[in-house]
Amino acid sequence: MNITPPFGYRDIKALNRADYVRYSTPTDTPPFIKDTAIVPLSLGEMVPAAWHYPLVFVRDAANERVSLVAMLGLAAGENLFNTQAGWKSETYLPAYVRRYPFCMARVSVNGQADPNLLVCVEKDYVADDAVAGTRQLFDGEGRATQEWQQIELFLREYEADLERTNVFCAELLEFDLLEPLTATVTRPGQDNWQVTGFMGINEKKLMELPEAVVAEWHRNGWLARAWLHLFSLQRLQRLLQERGNAPFPAGNA
Repeated sequence: MNITPPFGYRDIKALNRADYVRYSTPTDTPPFIKDTAIVPLSLGEMVPAAWHYPLVFVRDAANERVSLVAMLGLAAGENLFNTQAGWKSETYLPAYVRRYPFCMARVSVNGQADPNLLVCVEKDYVADDAVAGTRQLFDGEGRATQEWQQIELFLREYEADLERTNVFCAELLEFDLLEPLTATVTRPGQDNWQVTGFMGINEKKLMELPEAVVAEWHRNGWLARAWLHLFSLQRLQRLLQERGNAPFPAGNA
């Protein structure tokens, strides 16, 4: 059995009923989030996240698709919201971070992809015995604890929201609404800095969608999410404020 780990996860395994698991916390964030400038986001998170981050799209050339992400920094590998004390207070913590070390992963057996997702956990967070900081999620008879039932529900609901997000992103490609997004940062006494590699919705094309499409997008909430993305781009200014006077590295993001 071959398990494909999601973005940022290193070495995952299927969750076993006998496992003892250590959780990540707001002050003990996942290792991968400490040096990444983006984090995946779902449609259901866009409303709270848009108040804190620019919400943009990135292209996955290998799979010919795009994904929705929140920008955490203005340079490659830069996360302006993760500190030694944990995630910055009063800032929305994306569900992708909150679910760690758990995830729903795709599995293939003998080269054949299984259509069902498997509940997995990062191996570094698993112990065979009840060591400090770990807990068992199933009782002695193999029944899920109430705590695990809540976690599993969150994982499955979040995964379903990610699937809805994928459909939304596919529609953006279908109607050719996405274009390369470039932001030029100008600060006195420093060279201009260009933030590239992201995509955004073309507002003119969005306003020219056929009426039937607009009505459908309004019913399923996509129209509001498209405008919310455009609104969130104003948060680029917040990223600049979070950087303070820190110099940009050589080259562009």
